[in-house]
Amino acid sequence: MMDVKKVVKKIVDYKQHNSYLKEVTLDNEVVYAPFPKDKEKNNYGFMVFSEEETEIKSDCKYKHRYYYYEELNKKNGKNIIFIMFNPSTASPGKDDQTIRNCRTLVEEKYKSMEIINIFSERSSKEGKFADDDLKNNNLDFIEEFLKIYKNNQNEQEVVIAWGYAKDKAYPQKIKKINEQLKGFTKKKIILKDGALEEAQNLARHPNQPFWKGFGEKSFDKIAEITEY
Repeated sequence: MMDVKKVVKKIVDYKQHNSYLKEVTLDNEVVYAPFPKDKEKNNYGFMVFSEEETEIKSDCKYKHRYYYYEELNKKNGKNIIFIMFNPSTASPGKDDQTIRNCRTLVEEKYKSMEIINIFSERSSKEGKFADDDLKNNNLDFIEEFLKIYKNNQNEQEVVIAWGYAKDKAYPQKIKKINEQLKGFTKKKIILKDGALEEAQNLARHPNQPFWKGFGEKSFDKIAEITEY
């Protein structure tokens, strides 16, 4: 099993400006992979994977992704944490649509963005995952990760973005995560006023097929983050 305390300690270290992760690091089957340098964005970031291989169609062949971090353009603001359902195809060198949509919503308002998921297994298809976290102890990781902010919860905001009805499909996991989120400012992604009023109050995942019905509009033109 993954040593979650050790992994979270390394995450804290790699987020510091004097400890930037400059190359892929392997530590007991946990992979820490930095973003390639981008002259236009010049944003620092990294992902944390497990070493297990997967058949997912991506340039990154790891089966599990536990964590995503990216510095944004806004240097003087809060950190924002997205909690979603499971990771998709994104790798350090290539975004997926979910990450692009999240970034579009927050890049001008927050200093940094973090992403964690209820399940760590990477899959481009939304489906039902085995409710078994003994080997890939992702919920233990989430609990340890959120402890980072125990004394400064007001400097973070958390977006509940695992998709509606997940509390019915995975009640124990959702309950456990919600207990750990006490004290945090919680947000959700909704439709902007007038986009589709009858669906306004559903807390949605940022990459569900629902959003595709609005054509090629920039995600921030049809969606926004609001109080949970």
